[in-house]
Amino acid sequence: MPQTEKQDNQIIPSSPSSNEPNVPGAEIEGGFVDQIQEPPFDGPKHRALTAQRLALLFACILGGALVLHYICFMILAIMGNNDALESVGRVFNVWLPALTGIVSSAATYYFTKER
Repeated sequence: MPQTEKQDNQIIPSSPSSNEPNVPGAEIEGGFVDQIQEPPFDGPKHRALTAQRLALLFACILGGALVLHYICFMILAIMGNNDALESVGRVFNVWLPALTGIVSSAATYYFTKER
């Protein structure tokens, strides 16, 4: 049975755990809360870093897509599959303009949105 303590003419049961939230008179020290400050943000530096990363990402996407296309093209050419070569050529003629259009419109929007 837990022991009891007498404090300010009140009998407060003491418990072995200090996690009890309903103990009268127990206070939780939370410290002080000062005015909340915004983290430092440098807009031009952030835009320049984002522009650099976008340019590298777009170059990698275009380069990777071209390399992947030519690897598939060479494998099919070595295997002598002419029907598949024509199909890959048509796919290349369709997706390359679409991909470059998407990349260029995203880059144009990002670099000219402040003007």
